[in-house]
Amino acid sequence: MPIILDGENAWEYYPASGREFLRRFYDALHHSSDIEAVTVSEAIERHQNFRTLGSITPGSWISANF
Repeated sequence: MPIILDGENAWEYYPASGREFLRRFYDALHHSSDIEAVTVSEAIERHQNFRTLGSITPGSWISANF
């Protein structure tokens, strides 16, 4: 199950731009035996059985377009 964090907008509302939150979050991931942090490229390499999306709905708050 992916956990994907927005790296652009939300952090300015955390104290110190989220540095302490992210430090603790990634430290907890590092020490977890149940969760592994990987890049998108690593995840794609591991899982080659993909289905094709029939459509995609815009999730952007900026004009809802791509």
